[in-house]
Amino acid sequence: FCSALRLEFKDYPTLEFTQEYNLSNKPIQVDMLIIKKPENLHLANSIGEFFKAHNIIEYKSPTDHKYNHFAIDQTLAYGYYYKQKALSEDVTITLVVSKNHFNIIKWLNNHRKSYVMRHNGIYTVNEIFGLAFQICIIEELVEDEFNWITKLSNKLSINNIRDLVTNTKNLLNKSEFDYAKSIVDTVFKANEKLLSSERKEVEGMDVLEKIFAEELDKIRTESEVKGEIKGEAKGRIGLISQFISDYGIEKAKTMLKPSEKELEEALAML
Repeated sequence: FCSALRLEFKDYPTLEFTQEYNLSNKPIQVDMLIIKKPENLHLANSIGEFFKAHNIIEYKSPTDHKYNHFAIDQTLAYGYYYKQKALSEDVTITLVVSKNHFNIIKWLNNHRKSYVMRHNGIYTVNEIFGLAFQICIIEELVEDEFNWITKLSNKLSINNIRDLVTNTKNLLNKSEFDYAKSIVDTVFKANEKLLSSERKEVEGMDVLEKIFAEELDKIRTESEVKGEIKGEAKGRIGLISQFISDYGIEKAKTMLKPSEKELEEALAML
């Protein structure tokens, strides 16, 4: 989930992510994501528009059978504890959940809790003292806006898998590719039954590279025609050089199949 959220906000490099946080000097460590947002940074993102200076993100997996309404209490407890330690009023809570096992919005309705749906799948919960609180339902989010979070499901279709692969394929930054790889590995394992019915082997990136292979010639051609990678390197040699820089020489050999002369020229550009 942390990798997915990093990719959703990859256009905002000044955001500071902390995946584990000690709530006190004693060993009370919780597995939650903290995002610190610089002042005056505007996030053009339906989830991020809610953020203030300090933002706590709690995620409940679709396969978490223990997830229930007490997740709200748990997340709020984290929020109040963090707020006291940070000595800040600018704290938000985001609870990202699936409705596979427990429909949290239905629970809010049954208990007459006040909320507003700001966007599809994104709800602001009212009457929470001292904290801004939003709930995000994975299955209701708009896929075109949230390419990564919406794939965190064990009920994907083959088309969903192909979309994930396409999104991963288009990442040239190595750290972003690594985040995507962790998502792909998780999604493949969660949807292994589906993939095993479609493919005989399901081994993380090995499968991904097989899917990539079908489109590699097209990718190479498009990259050469564009003639520009990250505004610096030109043409095919530049593509190979940039690919080596991001992913390493062995992957470049496998994916781009450069000649010895091309490889020599590409290495000289580094």
